[in-house]
Amino acid sequence: LAKLKDASPQRIFIEVLQTHEDMVRYQLRDEYNQQISVPLTYVIAALEGAKNLILAGATNVLSPKVFHRKQSRREALAIVDSAKFQHTQPGSFILTVSTPLGVIHPVQTQLIDTGEHDAGLDHLPLARKTTLAIAKGLSAMVKAIKTDTLDSFVDGIKTEQNPVLSSNFCNALLNFRDDKDRFSMAIEFDWAPALPVGTHWPYSSVIKIEKDYFSRIAEVKSELEHTEERSPQEQSFMATVEKLNGELDDYGRREGEVVLFLTNAELNEETAESGKTVKVRTLLTAEQYELANKAHMNKGSFIHLKGKLVMDRPFRKLDGISMFKLITSE
Repeated sequence: LAKLKDASPQRIFIEVLQTHEDMVRYQLRDEYNQQISVPLTYVIAALEGAKNLILAGATNVLSPKVFHRKQSRREALAIVDSAKFQHTQPGSFILTVSTPLGVIHPVQTQLIDTGEHDAGLDHLPLARKTTLAIAKGLSAMVKAIKTDTLDSFVDGIKTEQNPVLSSNFCNALLNFRDDKDRFSMAIEFDWAPALPVGTHWPYSSVIKIEKDYFSRIAEVKSELEHTEERSPQEQSFMATVEKLNGELDDYGRREGEVVLFLTNAELNEETAESGKTVKVRTLLTAEQYELANKAHMNKGSFIHLKGKLVMDRPFRKLDGISMFKLITSE
């Protein structure tokens, strides 16, 4: 086999071992291509960037958002923990990171849209979905920068249910920017032979990021982070009622402030792994307040509601309640 491929037996052995691993190569270009070394501080930052890009990609596959306050999902951290730093290649500054496909079993996720072939990607392991998400996010952003359509691209992300990338994704990329913007880079994707991507994959296997792109990526990062802070998304919650602080209205009915404990952790990223409840304050109408009172008085009763969780300090608030239903144990 080594003779047929004109490669050393050691190279063939390595390729066999890597049959089930996706590779991403980060190559520095331009000025550093002529150098015999790069700053150690940059290498450290680049390694951190590669790690954070995997984490951001996996997190956004599992829970698509424009900004993640915490990236602590167990499945995403497992992909990061399994990633490997591969041998560097001679004659160039290339950081190669591989992600084994069989880290964890395929999980149900909100799959990032990849076009007409999405239906066939549901079965893929999270590691492959993560690398696909990185490739698609990079391709989309670089295309928007090249075509000078970045503003409309960002506006579209803000309104998408499953955004193609997040502020965290952009922040990870900025780890590859040095303090003087002296170089560009190329990111190459090499898919595991055991699970070919196929000819339908519409994105290039090599994505080039010119050195002047990093300032634009920083703008996207800042805009998406602030967008999430300004415009929380509506979510569905199960809640218990801790305290009723309402007052009588003109018709003798109580309405106003209540304190709730949001208990469905899987819908709240900040508490998804710890299982903790989230204490919030909200204002209720008289009809909603009556249901809250029943839930408070009857053990085992819950409120099923929809609203926007605002992470203001010192209190968390729930605004824009669009559904409020009493769930009893009977």
